[in-house]
Amino acid sequence: MALLDEGRILQTGCVQEVIAQPNHERVARMLGYTSFIPVAGRQDHASAKAVWAIHPDRVLAGAHSQLGPVLSGTVVELTPYQGQYRVTIAVAPDERLEMTLRAHELPQLGAQIECTPIDPPQLDDTDGTAHSEPLSRAHDS
Repeated sequence: MALLDEGRILQTGCVQEVIAQPNHERVARMLGYTSFIPVAGRQDHASAKAVWAIHPDRVLAGAHSQLGPVLSGTVVELTPYQGQYRVTIAVAPDERLEMTLRAHELPQLGAQIECTPIDPPQLDDTDGTAHSEPLSRAHDS
């Protein structure tokens, strides 16, 4: 698979690899990642510019630290989305995270909740393209 933007190749690789590990924010956005949460202060040895790219379909409600970083925040929006709901959570004053949930899983608007992005790719935008290993692999080393 190759992802192109205005005739320029941004990333190549097998489909699963590119989807799981986009190498640039532009690639992540093309693949449906909607949230880019700063890593600084949430993980040791992270660059000041590093962000987790988070896809709304790869976020679990609740704390599951073995699968990814546990984030907490306030539910600020509930939007119907393709037979489910897109839940927007404020994890900091200027940081929003989206997750997709079924109707029976919906929290109340204004509720404080924890959620876990599953193994989010970490993008280091100091040069716009570099990325590090996913969180679960970083713990293995």
